[in-house]
Amino acid sequence: DEKELKKKFRADDLEKINELLNISEGDDLEAQTVNQARILEGSVRNTGIHACGVIITPSDITNFVPVSVAKDSDLYVTQFDNSVVESAGLLKMDFLGLRNLTVIDKAVKLIEKNHGVKVEIDKLDLDDKKVYELFAKGHTTGVFQFESDGMQEYLKQLKPSCIEDLIAMNALYRPGPMKNIPEFIARKNGKSKIDYIHANLEPVLKETYGIIVYQEQVMQISQIIGGFTLAQGDMLRRAMGKKKADVMAAFKIDFVEGAVKQNYDKKLSIEIFDLLEKFAQYGFNKSHSTAYALVAYQTAWLKTHYPAEFLAANLSSEMDNTDRVVALLASTRNMNIEILPPDVNTSFAEFRAINDNCIAYGLAAIKNLGAKASTAISEYRQSHGEFKSMFDLMKAGANVINRKGLESLVWAGACDNLEGHRAQQFESIDDALRWGHKMDKEAASSQESLFGGDTAVVTIAPPALSDSEKWPLEDCLRYEKKTIGFYLSGDPLEKYMDDINEFANINLADIPEKKPREIRIGGIIRSVTTRYDKKNRPWAIVELNGLGGKADIFVFNDVFEQTKELLIDDNCVFIKGTPSEKDNDDSTLKMIARDVFPLAQIREKLSRHINVMIDPGQNDENLLSTLKSVSNKNKGSCGLIIHLKAENGAMQRIRASKIGVNASKEFIQSLRDIFGNKHIWIS
Repeated sequence: DEKELKKKFRADDLEKINELLNISEGDDLEAQTVNQARILEGSVRNTGIHACGVIITPSDITNFVPVSVAKDSDLYVTQFDNSVVESAGLLKMDFLGLRNLTVIDKAVKLIEKNHGVKVEIDKLDLDDKKVYELFAKGHTTGVFQFESDGMQEYLKQLKPSCIEDLIAMNALYRPGPMKNIPEFIARKNGKSKIDYIHANLEPVLKETYGIIVYQEQVMQISQIIGGFTLAQGDMLRRAMGKKKADVMAAFKIDFVEGAVKQNYDKKLSIEIFDLLEKFAQYGFNKSHSTAYALVAYQTAWLKTHYPAEFLAANLSSEMDNTDRVVALLASTRNMNIEILPPDVNTSFAEFRAINDNCIAYGLAAIKNLGAKASTAISEYRQSHGEFKSMFDLMKAGANVINRKGLESLVWAGACDNLEGHRAQQFESIDDALRWGHKMDKEAASSQESLFGGDTAVVTIAPPALSDSEKWPLEDCLRYEKKTIGFYLSGDPLEKYMDDINEFANINLADIPEKKPREIRIGGIIRSVTTRYDKKNRPWAIVELNGLGGKADIFVFNDVFEQTKELLIDDNCVFIKGTPSEKDNDDSTLKMIARDVFPLAQIREKLSRHINVMIDPGQNDENLLSTLKSVSNKNKGSCGLIIHLKAENGAMQRIRASKIGVNASKEFIQSLRDIFGNKHIWIS
């Protein structure tokens, strides 16, 4: 009907609709296509299976709902979707598998092995002050549900002191209710007044400082104020959560009438219902939050009392995720726990706590090695003793250790304590593999003597290692990064630290709250993500890592086009720029790049003047004569500026016009030895 269509659609849409209607009235292929599409429209295209939903019935499920068999399995799947199944009266449960439960189990086993203590993880004291101190400091890397940077900041402000605080924070830290966190913290710390709306609601809202956080609180308030039954309260909770306006309107009438019957003020009853409606949209299930908070507490307890075992278990569970391993290793170092580098003579397949202050790196975390080869190496060493050479290593099983695995072991430095250096070991890989296979073949053919006697002992002398030059440190570090995802035995930035300290004005390990107008930082590029702007021009987000911190750099098109050759993974660069408006995270600096330089060239490119400040007590001819002598021995293109400080604090700036100096580390250090560190700077 034309009138009905005009009510529902805009004029430009109506024109297209009429065109489709005209096509559908024909008898050509276009008409057939449109009419077939109308038949198909709204029908089920495909079905999916809930990741963890399980239906529980009192007897055979086929007595209650139609079922089908899941693709490529014998698993029964209901042909009703989850909402229909529930409305049919069946019980639907979500069973979640958590990696953290495996971490807890591994940690408990390591603790028993190392300390002889059997931790009863389900019977922990939930009032352990040391555990809450860990939460209050935000030291929650590896702690279930409480690891994110934003959560850590809120924990530092909240300073949780009981399990109820953890349950509430777990429920609040999600889109929607997150806006209530500042008020929750203020009320907890006595900086904001706690309002229970009505005195009768204090028992329900006391643990959350007067803020409605949980769905269960919505149900309890509907009972106390509105006189609802438990079943009605649950139906109200569902209706509010799904924003069913018609159902809500009916519930509001029942709620207000029930409240008035119980002698509550009508106006207050309406206000309470409106408040319930507002909070119920974001309300979280308390029983769910409690279960998660309990697992969080258990992981925090393990980290507090047995950090080496807990972090080793965590590292083992995250071996395939390089970013997580890096984060956990940083947490390990912050707790003064040493990570031993991978070593075929000390490492096991997984990460393992050797003692309270030391974790052995897991061999299975080395790329291309695999769990089977790692386990074979570890088990052979434990039963036969330490390996002496690459050839000795092949005895662990030439059938499970392949070329890629051996390459990765050498690159990762896991063979550093064997005969020879890394270059020699690498060049001998083919010889080692041939020798290993030959040993296996000889052993198989000599299993028994001609007369069925004892097993023969096979001894074939291994060849000598190849004669090769040592790899430079840069190559060793690059190969480490390739096989374990990061630098373990050193850092390419270390040789540039003097330059970074000289020219940078922000330390990435300790980012200030107030940033300077111009930011100068140095570091190594961890990743480059290329994006395109509205004009389809390329720009990039660069993750820059420093010693102990990182920054996200926005390199927009104008700068990107000039510097893209430098924006490569593992490149050491120095960046000048300005703070980004998106810089709202204390742990990661965010800035917009203006200039990018190779870190190796910044002393040469950025040095314009060498500044010397002379205090009143230093102002004598001998000192000036020494300055002139040292400067003449270090000639260059930089200007020399002398800042003479008078007794009254006034400063006189003098440029030595006839002297040009260089900015070498040696010259700067010699000046600092004479005048003091703070009296010399480069501009």
